[in-house]
Amino acid sequence: MFALAPFILLLVSLVIFHWLGYRTRGAISKTFWKAGDYIWLSMACFALIVGSYELRKAVSESVIAEVKANQIKYFVLGSDYNSLAAFAFIEKSNGLPKSSGGKLSSDSFDIESKFKELDASIAVDSRRLEQASSSIGKNNFEKIIVYWYPFFLALALSIRVTMASAEVFNWYKKEKPPATNDAAQKFDADQSVKETTAKLPST
Repeated sequence: MFALAPFILLLVSLVIFHWLGYRTRGAISKTFWKAGDYIWLSMACFALIVGSYELRKAVSESVIAEVKANQIKYFVLGSDYNSLAAFAFIEKSNGLPKSSGGKLSSDSFDIESKFKELDASIAVDSRRLEQASSSIGKNNFEKIIVYWYPFFLALALSIRVTMASAEVFNWYKKEKPPATNDAAQKFDADQSVKETTAKLPST
């Protein structure tokens, strides 16, 4: 039911705004109608807040997926390093000859440095995971905006559609021509009469 509420608000506000616009046709100036752009654009600006949250959420989810994939890789590498360390320890303890059958001995493979690199990578990804997990949630302001945004958008759309109807059906107040034009025309007519009278022969 909540998902339909913004659409119901849109339809109801469209009917109300169009009724008001029709009832007041010819009484409101075009400038006043155009000022409605500030209202619906201000309401639509809430989309920027919602969009920024969605972008942050998408980036955080991407980071979390990458870190989880890395955790599997780190587990496999850790197992391989442990096997190599154990194999190198057995070779060294028993004085066995160093194997070259696909196994890397401790001389050609620095196990300790690899473990340090692995621990450093795990620490970096742990911090990334913590930051991404904390930023994926909404703060209190975003929770309010995300909840109410569909209703603001419905009102903004209904205002904009009503403004378009006012322009299409010419609900604007009729503008009277400036009085200066009438005065200028009358002055020109008087001057023409005077000039004509002056040209007539005197009797």
